[in-house]
Amino acid sequence: ALRRVGYNRIDGLMRAPDAPEPLIYLFRFDAPAGGARQRSPSLGNLRETGLALGDSGSPAFVQTQGGPVLLGLNSFVTQPNDPAHVPYGFGTVGGGQFLAPHRAWIASVLGAAPEHLSHTGSAIGSP
Repeated sequence: ALRRVGYNRIDGLMRAPDAPEPLIYLFRFDAPAGGARQRSPSLGNLRETGLALGDSGSPAFVQTQGGPVLLGLNSFVTQPNDPAHVPYGFGTVGGGQFLAPHRAWIASVLGAAPEHLSHTGSAIGSP
């Protein structure tokens, strides 16, 4: 199986009107420095990646001092200027669902709460 690893930064958060914390994270696949589609600082073409067809459901991790911690599940990619045509290149926006807000449901299904679920970059311990 092909395993790809890449990096990106959270560029935005979305929450439901009644939600106490964000539910969705967003990130942009930025062009290298000076590129026409660069919107925010790029991590560089050898590190920064976006999502592509088949990446839905893949894990998103955040790096902490203790190592990688599960942040959420990637679920979509879109082209902000043309949502009907996604070229999977620089300028696309991807995102996914944070897992921390669903801790209680995950615990009910697994029978125990996961030790750590991250939310916006900080590890959250078991309740």
